[in-house]
Amino acid sequence: MNQKRNLKRHFETWHADVDHSHPLGSALRAGKLQQLKAKYSQRCGKVKNEDIVSTNPHDCTLASFDISFQIAKAMKPFTDGHFIKNVIIQAATGWFPDEDNRRDFVNIVQNTHLSPATVTRRVNVMADNVHEQLNIDPKKCVCFLIQLDESTDKSDTAQLVVMICFVLENGSVQEELLELIPLKGKTTGFDVYLSLKNSILAHEVPLKKLVAVRTDGAPSMTGKITGLSGQCLHDPDFPRFLFFHCIIHQEVLCGKTLNMKTVFEVVKKVINSIRARALQHRVFKLLLENASAEFADLLLLNEVRWLSSGEVMFRFFKLLPEISCRCFKRNEHLE
Repeated sequence: MNQKRNLKRHFETWHADVDHSHPLGSALRAGKLQQLKAKYSQRCGKVKNEDIVSTNPHDCTLASFDISFQIAKAMKPFTDGHFIKNVIIQAATGWFPDEDNRRDFVNIVQNTHLSPATVTRRVNVMADNVHEQLNIDPKKCVCFLIQLDESTDKSDTAQLVVMICFVLENGSVQEELLELIPLKGKTTGFDVYLSLKNSILAHEVPLKKLVAVRTDGAPSMTGKITGLSGQCLHDPDFPRFLFFHCIIHQEVLCGKTLNMKTVFEVVKKVINSIRARALQHRVFKLLLENASAEFADLLLLNEVRWLSSGEVMFRFFKLLPEISCRCFKRNEHLE
């Protein structure tokens, strides 16, 4: 009864003109009803199988590659392929009310191979393709720049990261990881120089098109005699190129040179006083939530990653009204 009343109210509210244009019991009204029923049947009728699923095995392979790419991109375990397939099959019940369509769709999903071994092969194929493109594009470059950074991993093996930034003939600029080279012995300028030269020659990048080398400014890199810079300058295979600090390391030097101790000491003391005690920290976050503040919490200052100092200061001054309010209430409570 409720449904009938709702339909009647809807009809009288939004379609009151139908009684005048199509009188009750007239041929116009009967024709209009038949037309609306035909449209409804066409919309809810059975969909042809060839319109909803593909029977081409090539399409299943492409779908397998697409899902494998998403798994690798999200850094998920390769065993998640089975999980994704089961989720799709379970969702098919709601997507396809018609049993025949659902059965055909489930068969297509079942034929899409997503086992851990298959996903591994798909990822390896895509990685090989990326590697082939990396070997082709730099060979056609107009000029290129090398970026180097050397760091020691948890197994005490020095890893030399070689990044290449190159310009193509159409003016586009690309930046790619050329190679990650483990330096298992010493990490002198000569060792870095040999590793860099062998990497460039192995990828068949035209060495004569080198225009700049960017490093972290360590003595083994910038030394004019035994460092990387000196070794390259004395090698006739290397052209004359620019040698300069990495921009991030320039900012590090700038940050260490600036004397902002008086500012950071006050900010650090206030942040530590708020986050030192669990109860006070919870009350402060509740205050930010009630005040609809722009941020939900303060950041801790990290001396190792000095680049976080700017984010800490930015958030601190954005939340300064709430911090002042909290400090005022605390002093008022103490009084």
